[in-house]
Amino acid sequence: MTTTATQCALMIDASTTRDRDDALTITPTASGWDVEVFVANVADLVPAGAPADRTAATRVETRYRTTGTVPMLGAQLEHAATLSATQDRDALAIRLRVSADGDVVLAGLDREVLPAGSCVAITHDQVTTILEDPDHAHHAQLSAAAQLAQVLTGRRRAAGAFVVYDLTRGLVSGEDGRLLALPEGHNAAAYVVVQELMIAANAAVAQYAIDAELPILFRNHLRNPVAPADVDRLADLAAALSTVTTTAELAALQGQLNTAISKATYGATVRGHIGLQVPAYTHATSPLRRYADLVTQRQLLAHLDGTEVPYTAEQLATIAHALAAITAERNVEIEAAQKARTRRANEAAIAAGDLSHMNDREFLRVLRLGAQAAPPASVATELTERAKTGRLHAGHIAVLYTTDHPDWKTLRANLTARLRAEHAYLAPSAISALQQIDGGQIVTPTLDTDITGPPHQRTFATRAHLEDMTTRWHTGPVKKTTEHVALWDLLDIIGGHTPSADPTTPPPAPPEPEPTPTVAPPCTPANHTPPPAAPRTPNPAEALDAFALHAALGGDDDTRRARRRANALKNPVGWLTTLAPTIGAGELHVDTHTEGPPHERTFTVTLTAGPARATAAAPSIKAAKTAAAHAAVTGLFDASTAAAVSHHDGGA
Repeated sequence: MTTTATQCALMIDASTTRDRDDALTITPTASGWDVEVFVANVADLVPAGAPADRTAATRVETRYRTTGTVPMLGAQLEHAATLSATQDRDALAIRLRVSADGDVVLAGLDREVLPAGSCVAITHDQVTTILEDPDHAHHAQLSAAAQLAQVLTGRRRAAGAFVVYDLTRGLVSGEDGRLLALPEGHNAAAYVVVQELMIAANAAVAQYAIDAELPILFRNHLRNPVAPADVDRLADLAAALSTVTTTAELAALQGQLNTAISKATYGATVRGHIGLQVPAYTHATSPLRRYADLVTQRQLLAHLDGTEVPYTAEQLATIAHALAAITAERNVEIEAAQKARTRRANEAAIAAGDLSHMNDREFLRVLRLGAQAAPPASVATELTERAKTGRLHAGHIAVLYTTDHPDWKTLRANLTARLRAEHAYLAPSAISALQQIDGGQIVTPTLDTDITGPPHQRTFATRAHLEDMTTRWHTGPVKKTTEHVALWDLLDIIGGHTPSADPTTPPPAPPEPEPTPTVAPPCTPANHTPPPAAPRTPNPAEALDAFALHAALGGDDDTRRARRRANALKNPVGWLTTLAPTIGAGELHVDTHTEGPPHERTFTVTLTAGPARATAAAPSIKAAKTAAAHAAVTGLFDASTAAAVSHHDGGA
């Protein structure tokens, strides 16, 4: 049955859009909203198996390139099928009923005729203006759409979906869990409206197909089989985006996403969609530019007409497999082209000479390219400068050990000598990064540790092994410090700077213990009970790695120091726990004292991590510990800032 639309439908697109797949009407009701999503009827114009259909199947989707757009259907068919404000158009109407708290049900699915004049084109740039103008003809409908989009967004976030609309930085989440840049020419408010209503419509159509036992192409998105079954993982990662401040941190967050979820795929069997947190999903709202949507639309229209559907479940599975294969092949081509462009850009940057403006990730790419031959002067200069200022990270160090060029060997030895003296804590991370570069070919090193001396005066001796390489023994009063030195020694062996040691060499003999002076016992009355000894607090200056502390606080860079401070205060106890061994202060020392009656306890906690020390009291140990950690971190960064200012001004 075909009906005719009576309310003005909004076609919200970028100003350059030619393929208008959908139009929307939104009507507020007493219990929520009624929504109509009109989708261009492409299936009737492009029969299955026709030449245009075969071309579309190989193109998979419309391709948007910098050199121009390649329409999936070709320009002529695209123009004939696209929704229009001035011409009659056939459409598939998806009618939704949405409650005030975001529950969506399918109220109807029908063929529809959109007469000339029943649709209006609104560009993304116009949406904000209309929303701010109560007198505009489309203000009421757009305002209702924006309010509904916020409800739907909140509902998906509450369900644990990966939802990112970071409009400040122009980042949005794709339906398959990728972080994407807001498309050029798209307004943030308009983008959210269209995205949320399309997601709601596609999910409703998928459920309709299940209830009707209608085979369609489902869009499935699953948890990575090796990832932990944490139902809040995606929502936590979306929330973590607010703490990301650098390109490297953003890449790390995307890496966590990639390990948590698999790639979204098409299939004839429904398996759910973890990224959107819906039990079933499909693509049905973009048949002009996506072949999967066209296939599903053919199934839906045939079902509505009461005729035989054009595809069996087996044929749909074959189409899904073909789409995946073509997409994978195209992604390889795109990646190769991107790598070629990146290489040309990096070569130009190296030739230009000044690399100081590059962030960590950009410089890492340049370094990888430079390591393929003799070290370019610009790269060698920048490496040395970053080593001096503490701006080399583990990934940079690892790349230095991937080249056998003799000129790199000399530069690498000089850099390693500086880094191991000033940033000893980087060694484990550098070994780990080198393992990742070699694809796991380098196995994890093993550490031998020999402990001697009385409990109050321990001496640790540590050496490292990797395949047939063995380091010398390294001794000291702090275990973590000896491990770091041994791993730097191992890197020197890997780089050919020093030879491997004899693996049969025993650990060095322990130093002679300090003699305990003989002290006459004090004269005390027979009934006198001496007070209990105060708990021993670690000496902040004991075996402290000042360079590691300086780096942990952000070095001399004010911006980095402020960022480190903000991150530390988000979890001060965890940060201090990590800081203590990093700077050679052993473990975080926690001293707890309890006062008051059982029903009204007060807990006083003192935390010490090297020079970071503070005391706080609270009704619970956790609260007191957190408050003490917050005060210790604040004091440590304040002292560091004051010292930096004093040094800059020439001291007192």
